Amino acid sequence: MKISPRFSYISCLYRLIHIRLFLPYLKNAVSVYIEVKISMNKVLDTGGRE
Repeated sequence: MKISPRFSYISCLYRLIHIRLFLPYLKNAVSVYIEVKISMNKVLDTGGRE
């Protein structure tokens, strides 16, 4: 089965748009994850005491 170049171009474009749409969400998730990790490290450093 041969895939036409036009179809592959469209699918590539679609993926690019998809990545563009999901990038902000990804950045948000990463920043939240980093914040949680930092707070967890602080808790571990203090031995769970405030």
